[in-house]
Amino acid sequence: MQDELNHLHEQVSQLLGSHLGAWANDLMNATAGHDDSRFLSVLHALLAMRSALAPLVSQAQDASHG
Repeated sequence: MQDELNHLHEQVSQLLGSHLGAWANDLMNATAGHDDSRFLSVLHALLAMRSALAPLVSQAQDASHG
């Protein structure tokens, strides 16, 4: 079970990084009136998932992500 939780935490962390990269790319190509609400909603959801998993993962796994 611990391995599965660690793996899930890792995947959420990778999704978070990918999402931030996509958002940055979108910002670079943004036009006037650009709406970030969709990106902020996804960011909030990913951070909530990562925070919920953090106490359940091993200390070594969590330390590797800051």
